[in-house]
Amino acid sequence: NLQTYIAVKLQNKDVLNDIFSTQESLNTFLNACNSQTKATLAQALLPHVRNLFWSTVTQPDQTLKSHTLDVNSIAIHEDGSLFSSSSDHTVCVWKRDTEGTYYCAQTLTGHNDIVYSLAVHTDHILFSGSQDNTIRVWKKNEQGEYYCAQTLTGLNDIVYSLAVHPDGTLFSSSLNNTICIWKQDAQGQYYCAQTLTGHNDSAYSIAVHADGTLFSGSRDNTVRVWKPDTQGTYHCTQSLQGHTKEVNTVAVHADGTLFSAADDGTIRIWKQDAQDIYRCVQTLQGHTTEVSLVAVHTDGTLFCFGSKDRTMSMWKLNSQDTYECVQSLHTNYTHTFAVHIDGTLFSGLANGTILVWKAPIVPSLSLEQCIAIAYLYHQYKNNNKNLHTFPNHIQAIYDTFPNSVKDIIMPWYTSPTTSEPVKPSKIKPYVEISWPKK
Repeated sequence: NLQTYIAVKLQNKDVLNDIFSTQESLNTFLNACNSQTKATLAQALLPHVRNLFWSTVTQPDQTLKSHTLDVNSIAIHEDGSLFSSSSDHTVCVWKRDTEGTYYCAQTLTGHNDIVYSLAVHTDHILFSGSQDNTIRVWKKNEQGEYYCAQTLTGLNDIVYSLAVHPDGTLFSSSLNNTICIWKQDAQGQYYCAQTLTGHNDSAYSIAVHADGTLFSGSRDNTVRVWKPDTQGTYHCTQSLQGHTKEVNTVAVHADGTLFSAADDGTIRIWKQDAQDIYRCVQTLQGHTTEVSLVAVHTDGTLFCFGSKDRTMSMWKLNSQDTYECVQSLHTNYTHTFAVHIDGTLFSGLANGTILVWKAPIVPSLSLEQCIAIAYLYHQYKNNNKNLHTFPNHIQAIYDTFPNSVKDIIMPWYTSPTTSEPVKPSKIKPYVEISWPKK
């Protein structure tokens, strides 16, 4: 826990400024860490460093095409397997080859209408919800192919959102204002164990935390918090007010932080206080119209999409522990996106394609290399400094970077060997992509 705390502090620009203020300060910090601590901190910082390089991404790493109509939902298994659903009534299963390139390994059919929602459990059980008012449960056979093991009925409306808890409990929301909780019996068959009511309009989105807390965002402008009692029965413990228009999406981080986005163009961040009450701690504004999608990475990076301004924004925590927008991409109309634990982002478009976005691959780095990159990034972002203005002790670490890393950060800075320094006026911290019209 202490090392995790230190790793978080090492992402703070003020802490980094202190460490790199002099050669002596840098030596004092590095000498206070033994070799094992250095290795542990470097490993903890590497994902953060990798995400700093998102600002250099200018185009998708891969474009996937198999669906003939809109991609409505994307789910990702932790092993990298990708699942997508479409208005063409199908679900595609995507695998990675030895080169890491995705290909469609299987197309699942059986739904009689638009497939709006997906969720996948860690044991590879896949769930798909449709406008045909059913949920299909897909399992793997001995050949590794998916088959429909069960069809859940009795919902009486479109299944708009799905979420699955690590214990296998399934949650589904429908446009008839209800949320169903599905449990497995002794034979592994799902049945509706409880139906939650309380929203005054459609529940567009649901998300479940590992502790069992369920969150639902609704067209009635509220987010509801549901918790199970000692018997496992869910009750609404709080109705979160603040959005002035319908809530389109909710997402929850592993630490319990809740994110909600609405037609009022804002993203609200909710945290628990000492009494386990959720309170809005920050309201993000940046989109010009409604925000329809939110996804959060394990490191806390937040991805949002504004449906009418067609802008995908990425937000990160700054040194004041508040979120700020670090990148804005103009994209085609996006119906869904999801982010994998390795940082790969998948966005499903209205034209039936899936875009795969990857930050540059960063090799293993030492602790001093990791913190130097973080320091340089903050200097670039806040001061537009060039590398040749830095002291020798920082230049010495820069010289140890692999060429692949130097190539990535070269647009930020200019080394002393470069004849033409990069002018600050030409440095753009945010990358904007103009997509061709459909």
